[in-house]
Amino acid sequence: MSESSYTPEIGAAFCAAMAATTDSIATICKRKGMPSKATVFRWRAENPEFKAMYEMAKLEQLYAGIEECTEIADTAERTSEGIQHAKLRIDTRMKVAQRLKPKELGEKVTSELTGPDGGPVQVEKIERVIVRPANPDA
Repeated sequence: MSESSYTPEIGAAFCAAMAATTDSIATICKRKGMPSKATVFRWRAENPEFKAMYEMAKLEQLYAGIEECTEIADTAERTSEGIQHAKLRIDTRMKVAQRLKPKELGEKVTSELTGPDGGPVQVEKIERVIVRPANPDA
C-alpha cells in the first residue's frame, strides 16, 4: 500500500488483522492493502484513536500468543529436536508478552527474610561501637 494517510477503516482493518494472529507487525504490513510498518508507527504516534485501537489489538495478540503455548506444547514432536523447538517457541512468546506487559504478565519475584524454621528473625545483640580516629588532629 503506497497511501499513508490514516483512515478509520484502514486503521481498524490493520488492528483486526493484528488481533487475529500472532504474526509480527512487519508480516502483517506485507499483506495486500496494509500500510507500511513506518506508517503504522507514525499513525500510532500521531493519532489517539488509532493508538487506542492498536494497544487493544496488541493486548489481544499477546493473550492469543500465550494461549497458543498450550497448543504448541501439546502438538510438539516427541523428539529431542521437536521438544527444543517447541520450548523455544513458547519461551519467545512468553518473553515478548512479559516485556510488553510486565505488570500483568511478568514473573513476580519476592524476597522474604525469616529465622529458623520460617519463624521471625531473632536479634540477640545490638552493640554500638564508637571509633575514634587514629590522628585526632587530622
